[in-house]
Amino acid sequence: MIRPFSPSLLLLLVLVLPACGAQSKPEDEARKLVNILKYADQEGFDAVQEDVFEMLSASSRTLVEARCAPAAPALKAAGTYPAGCLVFRGFPFGRGVKAVERVEGSPTRVRLRLVMDGGPLVFDMVKEEGRWRLDLEGGFELAGKPGERKGESGDRPQ
Repeated sequence: MIRPFSPSLLLLLVLVLPACGAQSKPEDEARKLVNILKYADQEGFDAVQEDVFEMLSASSRTLVEARCAPAAPALKAAGTYPAGCLVFRGFPFGRGVKAVERVEGSPTRVRLRLVMDGGPLVFDMVKEEGRWRLDLEGGFELAGKPGERKGESGDRPQ
C-alpha cells in the first residue's frame, strides 16, 4: 500500500512529472522570435529588446556586448545595457514569414529556414539551459542569393 507522500510516491513523481512537461522545439522558439519582432515593427524595438536579448545564446550575448563596448557607458546610464546593444537594421524577421523548417541538426544545435517573402533565411539555434536560443555566431544565409556566404548578408544583425 502506498501512503500519501510516501518516499516511493515522491520518487515516482520526481521521475514521471518531468517527462510529462512539454519540451520546446527550436521551430517554436523561432516562431516566438518572429512574433516578437513583428511586434517590434509596430511598437519599436525598444519595447522588445530585453525579450530578444534573452533569446540569444550565451556566446551571442557576449558577442553583442563586445561589439557595443564603446556605447556601454551611455547604455548603462540609460538603463538599457546590455539589451540596448541589439540593433537589427533591415533584418527580415517578422516580415511575411510563411513557415519555419528544420534544415539539419542534432539534439543541441539545429539549422532552421524561415520561408518568407523575398526568399528564405537560414540560421542556427542552440539548446542552452533547456531552451532553444538564437546563435548569431553562425551568421545568416539569405538562400537564393548567388555568391553570398554565411555571415556576409547585409541583413545580418549588428
